[in-house]
Amino acid sequence: MKLLSRIVATLTLCAGAPLFGAINLAAHTSWSGVAAKATPLGGAGGSADDAGPASPGQDIAVTDPTHNGGDTAVCTSSSHDDRPAIQTTLNYASNNGIPIVTMPGANCYMNSYADVGGVTGNLQIPNGVTLQGFAASTKILQTSLGRPTCTDLCTVTVINVGTFAVTWSKMGCPSAPGPCTGYYPLNPTTAGSKVVSLGNSFQGPLFHIGDYITIYEHQPQAQDDVLNGFQSIVINVSGGTITLADNLARSWPNPYLGNLSTGASQGIAHIGHDIGVKGIIVEGACPILMTESFQVTLQNDEFISDTDLYDSNHQYISVPQWNSLVHYTFASNQFISTGINGNWWAAEMTQRNSGFGLWTDNVLGVAGPAGFGSWGLSEFAYSITFTSNQVFTNPVSDQVCGFNLGAQNATISNNTFHTSGSWSTPGGGLICDIVALPSAYPAHGNITYSGNTVICNASGNPCVALQALQGLRWDANVIEVPSGSSSLFGILLQYYPADTQIDNNRIYVQGGFGIYAIPSADAGWTINGNTVTAVNGVTGITVGPNPNPGGGSCSVQNNMSSSGFSASVSLDLTNRPCTVANNH
Repeated sequence: MKLLSRIVATLTLCAGAPLFGAINLAAHTSWSGVAAKATPLGGAGGSADDAGPASPGQDIAVTDPTHNGGDTAVCTSSSHDDRPAIQTTLNYASNNGIPIVTMPGANCYMNSYADVGGVTGNLQIPNGVTLQGFAASTKILQTSLGRPTCTDLCTVTVINVGTFAVTWSKMGCPSAPGPCTGYYPLNPTTAGSKVVSLGNSFQGPLFHIGDYITIYEHQPQAQDDVLNGFQSIVINVSGGTITLADNLARSWPNPYLGNLSTGASQGIAHIGHDIGVKGIIVEGACPILMTESFQVTLQNDEFISDTDLYDSNHQYISVPQWNSLVHYTFASNQFISTGINGNWWAAEMTQRNSGFGLWTDNVLGVAGPAGFGSWGLSEFAYSITFTSNQVFTNPVSDQVCGFNLGAQNATISNNTFHTSGSWSTPGGGLICDIVALPSAYPAHGNITYSGNTVICNASGNPCVALQALQGLRWDANVIEVPSGSSSLFGILLQYYPADTQIDNNRIYVQGGFGIYAIPSADAGWTINGNTVTAVNGVTGITVGPNPNPGGGSCSVQNNMSSSGFSASVSLDLTNRPCTVANNH
């Protein structure tokens, strides 16, 4: 998503990061309390490690003056600045190959700040280290002394992972518009393959086993923003042929390859890798910032954004800012907020070529004014599993969709989505398959939503707005519009030539339409086996005519629509060779 212009101006004071910005889709359309705490890791009085105590020599404590710079009062008083001792311990662990730094079951106070990985904040988690505490009892609190005065939207993070940069593609870029150096042409690549070949085989010796690499759809230019790309690790080099640890997410005809591991002279100072935060409550203006890192694990944590710090005097960016993460796991965390200014924010999830990510059993957001307006990602993310999470959205006028996970290859299953008010932004909806310019649609697809529950209030909008990305599956979900709420559509399917399955869902609306399908062309879409009910609806299932006849297929079969609609099915099959049978 694009940078807000007023954020850019603040970077000289406190380094910021791009926000998930709303894109009003109206121009392209014809329709204008926190959950229960996460399970403690180890439990009260137990080990901070969910797998039991670490082996001897595998962990050190921030309270041990032997490694923390001689501080004997760490995490004992709110007047004591715990930041220097904790950072010293983290650095010692990273420099000496110690994988775990333990925190006490107490409050620890950040009463000072520093440059941490290119952004103003309190703690930098260095490579190869997991910071581990006792869930529900270990807390890192950023005080007013732990952040500088800020008057116009800046990021002051409590924990930083990786090094803040706009994107890896900025390696070797000139100060003026022009091509960036350190990238080498590849022969055409194929999605699903782990093998790439250099256009000039003599450049093979520039790459080595274990190197971190990046691939972009073209040679990066200084003026580029977010490029379609992919990051991985080299596992073999043979001449000009390079084998990667991961399967490519997309195919490109003229890609370029860069070596991040040797890119220090090209503007890459640090690559985050093998980093964890477990069993810790983190509270501040921005609890955690993560950028350009491999193998990141967050488990049994609470990350609390204080949205009251966004006001006329202290306009700190509160929302998550997580970009370019590869092979990450977020399990049993809470990403929540306090205060009264949360609804202004649209929360970025992992984007900018983030891939191979697992989100499971997390709580994202809270209901009411403290909660962020929306949660979403796109910017060429790929290979994401998002399962068994609770998502809370809070409608505001400048956000289009409450939740969108625009990616290539994604599974969104067994989650529950809530909204605390009516989603009424023109052209929006509670859930969208993508929020991006239509020109970016071909780089996203193969997304499956299954087993989810959507508690919907969408006013004159859809509960679910699907742009019909290729390979889209919306199967076996429940959409419920409770009494006192409303929606215009349960599901709206539109725009893209549709290779989409809307099958075996249960949809309950108060009024309006259950499923409304107007894809621009047919490419194998189905609306089969759904049960659609209403209190006082218009049509259970509606299919509009095809404006671009092209001989594709479609199917509307075995659907059940209740008498709560004026008409069960309304099908205009002009130019649509649909199979229609057994709809009631």
